[in-house]
Amino acid sequence: MNDPNKDYNAILSTLHRMHRQFADLLERLQRGPKKVRAAQNRLEELQKLADAAVKRVVDLRVATDEKQAALDASEKNIQRRSSQLMEAKDNREYQSLKDQIAADKAACGVLEDEILEAMDRMELLKEQSEKAKQELQLGKDQLEKITREIADEKQFAEDEIRRIKVEFYAEEKNLDGDFLENYKRIFASRQFDTLAAIEGTKCTGCHTKIPLELIARLGQHHPVLCLTCGRMLYLPENFHM
Repeated sequence: MNDPNKDYNAILSTLHRMHRQFADLLERLQRGPKKVRAAQNRLEELQKLADAAVKRVVDLRVATDEKQAALDASEKNIQRRSSQLMEAKDNREYQSLKDQIAADKAACGVLEDEILEAMDRMELLKEQSEKAKQELQLGKDQLEKITREIADEKQFAEDEIRRIKVEFYAEEKNLDGDFLENYKRIFASRQFDTLAAIEGTKCTGCHTKIPLELIARLGQHHPVLCLTCGRMLYLPENFHM
């Protein structure tokens, strides 16, 4: 039997407020690890970008060193062949040495241009590498900050849940009869989405219109469920249609 002296609407309203608190706190607990994972994924991406930027610098330096070695070898060939000109046995050998020297000088010119171009590019790649390292450090700092904030928020949410649970269970005990039976059945499946207030003549859970005779039953100490969404309804304080 339902107790005609109890204000079931007030009890359900209080429980609904607690439901929303629980739902919000649980959402915070679930949102925390997602934020940390997102920051970790971002950090991994920044690490890849920084590694790639460093690799470009290293690869260009290796390639430039190889060109410098080739330039040094060509310059030595020019010196050696220039000295061999004086010892040429005939015009044919002399002309061959001159052609080889000309080819070496041409190769040197190309290598010098490529080395100068590489040096200019090296400065740009170093700047990009330094920027990538700075962004990586910012990503690390951000991850540490988010991890600390989530830990604090987790502690707060868990403390709040423990605090509210005491009041919540005490308030649930105020339900009895058909109200308690319906509440337990719906809560088993909907959890913290069990209740909905009536605003005007509509269910605030699904926004469908509630028949006036059902609204009247709420004022007569009878439990009422929304015919559309199945939530348990109640009349909020200062209700008016």
